[in-house]
Amino acid sequence: MGYELVGTPKTEKVTQSLAIKFRDMDPVPHDRPLNPKRVEAYRKMLAAGLFRPVQWATVHCNETQATYRVNGKHTSNLFAEYEELPQPIHATIEHYHCDDIDDVARLYATFDSRAQVRTTNDINRAFAAIDPELSELPTKIINLCVTAIAYCKHGDQYAQIPAAERAECLLDENNKMFVAWVHAVLGNSGNKESSRLLWRSSVVAAMHASYQKSRRDANEFWLAVRDGTGSTPKTPDRVLNRFLLGKAVLGSKTSRHSSGLVSPREMFVKCLHAWNAWRRDTTTDLKYHAQAKIPAAV
Repeated sequence: MGYELVGTPKTEKVTQSLAIKFRDMDPVPHDRPLNPKRVEAYRKMLAAGLFRPVQWATVHCNETQATYRVNGKHTSNLFAEYEELPQPIHATIEHYHCDDIDDVARLYATFDSRAQVRTTNDINRAFAAIDPELSELPTKIINLCVTAIAYCKHGDQYAQIPAAERAECLLDENNKMFVAWVHAVLGNSGNKESSRLLWRSSVVAAMHASYQKSRRDANEFWLAVRDGTGSTPKTPDRVLNRFLLGKAVLGSKTSRHSSGLVSPREMFVKCLHAWNAWRRDTTTDLKYHAQAKIPAAV
């Protein structure tokens, strides 16, 4: 049967008692634990007035004869702390009905915390604001790195991951150092000639994969790619430099070019081929086969 909306969603002003009610409900089975750092990020959003009306939902399951909270875990936990919220918040509350627990899981998967705040940019900035060093970095760098880290992990499916989950990568200490390094390599803007060829999320995703293997080698390799300083035209960094200078990513803002377009996946894979060849001290022609498995960084 799937899931079915019961009645019409109703909008209520969020009060402490309403927030406590949702906070204390049974979560859907296999719901991830509360993330205190995400709550802290949302607290910063609340203080900045960045919340839209929130979407909370419950579901009654015939199979278990239980009612679960489907959405609103982090926001209800946050709002329950306040006798009076810093800004008026309204909740659109939906109630659903499911026959079995599998349908509960399908319903749960449809909710994305991005709907609770203004933009993905706001979410990324709020998570970055938790760390004093990240908070000083340009928003362009933060957004680029969050997307790149998600692409490195999830490939072309990264956009299906909720925005807040993608931004949680900024809470990892190694990722914080990676973002700072990317800022050092790329500078503040993708408009700089010296770093423009690297200013693509698929390229930075490959930078992330290489950085995880060796920070020292990653720094040497990607500076060489950026500046085209390899000892001969056949070194992998020079080969990749020429490829990146001549190609744009299909679907990006540069897709107005009439030729030289490649998919994000192809660019990611060719960057990995170049990195792997450089680490092995061999050559590469960056061959790409769309059906082949993405290579692991070495």
